[in-house]
Amino acid sequence: MDTKTSSASSITYKHERLTLALTTLENAIASFDKIGALENHPSFAGIDYVELYRMSRDSMIQRFEFSVDLFWKYLKKYLDEMGKIVDVNAPVPVTKFACNAKIVNEQEAERIIAMINARNITSHKYREEVAEDLSANIPRFHKLMDNIAQRLEV
Repeated sequence: MDTKTSSASSITYKHERLTLALTTLENAIASFDKIGALENHPSFAGIDYVELYRMSRDSMIQRFEFSVDLFWKYLKKYLDEMGKIVDVNAPVPVTKFACNAKIVNEQEAERIIAMINARNITSHKYREEVAEDLSANIPRFHKLMDNIAQRLEV
């Protein structure tokens, strides 16, 4: 396999992994929404609803964290494939490179950086109020990543 074919398959693989992660995140969002809507449902008699809610929320957050990591790494690989070699291995500088290269617009870059910051807060210190705030924002972050991933499909 030549280098160009290997490189193309590498970016295709990264895109497939990102797409799969975004699908599992979408499923977690849907499950979390369903559980949230069932808070006073009689079928929860004898079940600790609060614990079930937290487990669902925390699962969604974990999938979000994983998706964000795959997302920015895909952006980096995409830049590399365009010949815009990015000699950094951190999500915020990669996002700024993507904006400068016109892969994402300034508004998207700002939202991506906000998403990365939210991801970093939850993964480094867990607090209930932070988890609640993030869980409310994950659907729009998912949509952002999904829209960009679809646009950048190779």
